[in-house]
Amino acid sequence: MKKLKVLLIPDYFAWVLGTWAKQIVRVGTQHDYYFFPQQMFPYYRQEWESLLQIADVIHVLSDFDFEKTIFPTTVPSVGSIHHVTNWEKLIPITQKCDRIMAVAGEWKDFLCEKGIPGDRISLFNNGVDTSIFYPLPDKMEARRQLGITSEIPLIGYSAKYTSNTDGRKGIHILLQALKTLAENHQKFGIVITGPGWGKVVEEIKSYGISEVYYYPFLPDRMMPVCYNALDLYVVTSQVEGGPVPVINCLACGVPVVTTPVGIVIDYIRDGANGMVVPKEDAEATAKAIARLVENPELRQNIAESGLETVKNHLTWDKTLAGIEEMYERVWEEKSDRREPLKTDRDPAKQRERVLAIDSYLWNLKLLAKGHPKEGLRGILDGNLGVALTETPKIVAKELSSRV
Repeated sequence: MKKLKVLLIPDYFAWVLGTWAKQIVRVGTQHDYYFFPQQMFPYYRQEWESLLQIADVIHVLSDFDFEKTIFPTTVPSVGSIHHVTNWEKLIPITQKCDRIMAVAGEWKDFLCEKGIPGDRISLFNNGVDTSIFYPLPDKMEARRQLGITSEIPLIGYSAKYTSNTDGRKGIHILLQALKTLAENHQKFGIVITGPGWGKVVEEIKSYGISEVYYYPFLPDRMMPVCYNALDLYVVTSQVEGGPVPVINCLACGVPVVTTPVGIVIDYIRDGANGMVVPKEDAEATAKAIARLVENPELRQNIAESGLETVKNHLTWDKTLAGIEEMYERVWEEKSDRREPLKTDRDPAKQRERVLAIDSYLWNLKLLAKGHPKEGLRGILDGNLGVALTETPKIVAKELSSRV
């Protein structure tokens, strides 16, 4: 196998696509990997162009921001499709990229139905890092770390509100189900994580639910603790690629109630390693939640089966098996070079620098969107040297773009 230089392009590293990029690097042993998130494009065009000069393969991980990524068609490329809500917007990926990576069987089948040849599509599922997400021995200790002392069953939900494009997260179904449970005097609490859910949280409180906990910006290191504090997790989505929180919860030994979306279709069997409910069915969702809330033994059995599913199929080393061979095939099919280009650019140092810059840009974005506490905390917790060196460049670019 040839040693290629693979350029990985997520949107940013603070969310799911950044995890993909980091896990490809962690699992990959054959090739050299470089990072360039899309949020760096406005400020670091020269660096982008220099990376294009050495890249053997480009992998664009962000599907919905694909149009922001301009690269020469002469460079072998892979484009990821995580889910489909607007097919017209994704067509350019299928036209420009040499290979398409789908993250669930549902979307591979969809692409084939759209006329994309099967030999141009590679299937690599979302995965979970079980060195980070795993069952903790004491649920109450996990709750105490979140400031929760209650012992009642807790239901979890996690997402960004901005991911609810065209209602794809099915929040109206979640709300109807929770309201039904409250009206039936079901005793439970709910834990919601992710930014933007303030109004939704207030509505949930209006149902008379005894305990509602909201963490809009829970640090990554606390997410395994949060999942371990739960008794069950709920997904009411219409469209997903993962959902990633489902497999993270399974890895933490937490049972899930979910609609048949993404990799749920591939791996979750109703009543065995999860509870699968129809889309747009608040009554079925409420009944499934109630069954788990009322039956600790059922919760335990499903949780144990879910954990086995993760260990057998959904760790990153399993879901990403073969991805390096895919990069080599794309290069051999498209590249007009006999051998990869040589460079003395250190990939590990480049990734480290980009991760620090990406974190800084992300926290600036939080500041700009009215979250000063979280943004400043992130900057102070990160690389202050980067903040000092990069701020003048970013300010200069912003000023020049407004002239």
